Amino acid sequence: MSTHLIARNTTYFTAAIIFQKLLATLYFIFIARHFSNADVGEYTNAIYLATLFGIFVELGFGAVLTREVAKFPHRAQEYLANVTAIKLVAMLFTYLALAVYMNVTHYPELAKQLAFLAGMVMILDSFNVALYAVLRGFQNFVYEAIGVSVGQIFLVSFGLYCIFTGKSLHFLVLAILISSIWNFFIASYFLKKKYQISLRPRWDPTILRAIVKIGFPFLIFGIFMRFYGYIDTVILYRMTNSTEVSYYAAAYKITFALTFIPAAFGSTLYPAFSKYFLEEKEKLATVFERAIFSLAVISVPVALGTAAIADRLIPFIYGANYTPAILALQILMASLIFIFLGFPVGALLNACNLQKQNTFYMAGALLLNIITNVIFIRLWGFVGAALALFFSSALLFFGPLYSARQIVTLSYKQLVKDISKIGLAAIGMYIVILLLKPYAHFGVLIVFGGSIYLLLLYLLGGYTKKELNFFLSVLKKTKPDA
Repeated sequence: MSTHLIARNTTYFTAAIIFQKLLATLYFIFIARHFSNADVGEYTNAIYLATLFGIFVELGFGAVLTREVAKFPHRAQEYLANVTAIKLVAMLFTYLALAVYMNVTHYPELAKQLAFLAGMVMILDSFNVALYAVLRGFQNFVYEAIGVSVGQIFLVSFGLYCIFTGKSLHFLVLAILISSIWNFFIASYFLKKKYQISLRPRWDPTILRAIVKIGFPFLIFGIFMRFYGYIDTVILYRMTNSTEVSYYAAAYKITFALTFIPAAFGSTLYPAFSKYFLEEKEKLATVFERAIFSLAVISVPVALGTAAIADRLIPFIYGANYTPAILALQILMASLIFIFLGFPVGALLNACNLQKQNTFYMAGALLLNIITNVIFIRLWGFVGAALALFFSSALLFFGPLYSARQIVTLSYKQLVKDISKIGLAAIGMYIVILLLKPYAHFGVLIVFGGSIYLLLLYLLGGYTKKELNFFLSVLKKTKPDA
């Protein structure tokens, strides 16, 4: 693939993801402000529950299709045809499993109706993943960027229409379904027009065995990751009520709206780590340490600053009825630091042939997350769910960091020294914000607090021109100069 094509793909796709996340966050704010806490909790649980079951239709074949089509583009049709055949069978069993689960666990009627609708989205999206995966295999991200962006516009437009015209929660899920239908048809259209490939199913035992064998590790990791991301909300719904789910979802949305930053870092650093591991191992540790430092520079002040103004931020965004979510947001902001720093560590392990250990840590984090959720939710409700995420996020950072010693020799003393400077500057910013909070709007506090942080960090010698150039090189998607 040419440098120009890589740059074009990266630009379009990154812009589309940021646009989608921004619209999705604003849309959820509209929902939270319009509907009752109980309704928001029901809506959130239905989407997350269906998403949880969706991994058993997706089956981890997205990554397999992209990789195999990239290597053997002439076999794209037969790969997609056989994956489609598997998905047609899987979707029937998965949808049946979803129905059985809701009936056995005695879900309320509204929750069942919403989850059944969300289940249709889950099925359709699994096929969309396969279609876009083939397009990625052909090194074409532009069509996916178009589909995702326009689909999100359809979702928000129809959803807002339903909100302002007094429609029920069912129509909000229907809005997601409309977006999924759009993505299905646009991806199918581009595949057919550009590459003469269709979804027509085919059952070839030889190809199926090969695909399943390749896809099994991706499936296992995908199951762990999907459950890790959504199981807390499902447990919270089962152990408490939909109102508590709404409080947790409100804090969760703010936290995870920011994760596109480390995700962009991780996707950019992955190929650099792979290259250095094979060709220039002496540079690997340097680039890795700078990545950790750069994300700490961002995440620590964002976490402390948001925690400081959480009591202003939550009512401003969602309204006074979400005030109980303040403490959960403050706890989740502490988790954000580990989430940010975990991306480059995970990318390092995956790039340097330690993906099995990464999967092991993900499984451990999932187990810890489930156990702590069950214990903490019983004690503290939705705040307990936030605490559970804090501990599992810490494990998902420190565990892989321990294994990173097999790949690179880290200067832990220097790393601790650098992060200590960041912490001191962020604490200074935090104190200033608390002192000025009674006298200033929180928007002013954000700008002033950020300026104080950068000044303190500079005075402490926390960053140099070298670190700044590295940070900018990653954002520009260029090769870091070690």
